[in-house]
Amino acid sequence: MLQPLTSEQQELAARYYPLAQTRSARACRRYPWLATEVEGAALLGLVEAAAKYDPSRGVKFSTWVITTIDRRILDAAKRALRPNRDRRREETYGMFPPDILTEDPETDEADAMVGRLPDRESFVVRAVVLDGRTMRDVAEEMGCSCSNVARINHRGLERLRYRVRAFAG
Repeated sequence: MLQPLTSEQQELAARYYPLAQTRSARACRRYPWLATEVEGAALLGLVEAAAKYDPSRGVKFSTWVITTIDRRILDAAKRALRPNRDRRREETYGMFPPDILTEDPETDEADAMVGRLPDRESFVVRAVVLDGRTMRDVAEEMGCSCSNVARINHRGLERLRYRVRAFAG
């Protein structure tokens, strides 16, 4: 929970409010159906950036605020889009995932292929791709950065692609 902003922080937020609007408008062009969520996320990112900014780190506030606003917008878009994916899955399979309804040899083979990945890659691919968790959640659980989780996920998916191509061809 953020504390109330000091007068300096309020001045920073007021000065960079047009930037938050610009970043929001840019994201709204990409996600027009999420305009309300995107605008709210941009403002939340602006307030968060003003509250957490530490000039002693040597980073300009403009860099910090853009990064924070963009991260908040992306998080809001992911949260808003996730129910659609879950709803599509439910419409396709009903209330239960497909592996509960039938024993599908392809699902078993895919699960086995993921299981043959190195431990970290297997864990990340299962969590992100199969379970639909965010990379941030997985990073917190693993005690590493989101970018590291993204690299591990990418490496695991590349291994799977290679193995599927070798298996198929």
